[in-house]
Amino acid sequence: MRGQAFIVFENIDNAIKAQKTLKNRELFGKPMVIQFAKTKSDAIVLKREGEEALEQYKAPRKEAWEKLQKELKEKEAQAMKQAETDVTTKKKKLSDGRVVASNVESSKSSGARKGVVVKEQPAPPNKILFLENLPQGIHESKLNDIFSKYSGFVEVRLFAVRRVGFVEYETEKHAVSVKSSIGDLEVDGNSIKISYAKK
Repeated sequence: MRGQAFIVFENIDNAIKAQKTLKNRELFGKPMVIQFAKTKSDAIVLKREGEEALEQYKAPRKEAWEKLQKELKEKEAQAMKQAETDVTTKKKKLSDGRVVASNVESSKSSGARKGVVVKEQPAPPNKILFLENLPQGIHESKLNDIFSKYSGFVEVRLFAVRRVGFVEYETEKHAVSVKSSIGDLEVDGNSIKISYAKK
């Protein structure tokens, strides 16, 4: 024990005298507190009763010390086990979090892929027809020749680079009639897809 010491005298009288003389004396800047020990010292037991008596005298202390050491080891083992459990739990939570995040990303990705695969709903009938898969290098005049002969024709708008175009009529009825009349249109060996333009 830190800050404590045991001093053994030949007899009780000498011990009492030393206590009175040294009471409240300072040692290393601090007053000493001198009290009588609650038990006999090992030195006195050994001197007066011998080694066998000393061993018996020390036995309870030894047992208590061993018990204390055992309890400390058990507590240390429990603390280590708990620490390992905490680490495992944290790793599992982290792993679960990554799995959830991965699943979310996968779902988003899957949804995106599905969005590409699923066919878009065709636009409802309206006065503008949408042309796709036009021949490379086609001229607007050729499309005018094809569609201007139908009643209600307004204009053709060609986007040659993208090989698409728009044909506008005065009314929806005109456009529907033209689409029905033309059916499958082939221009310069290309099968032209005709649908209604998106508004």
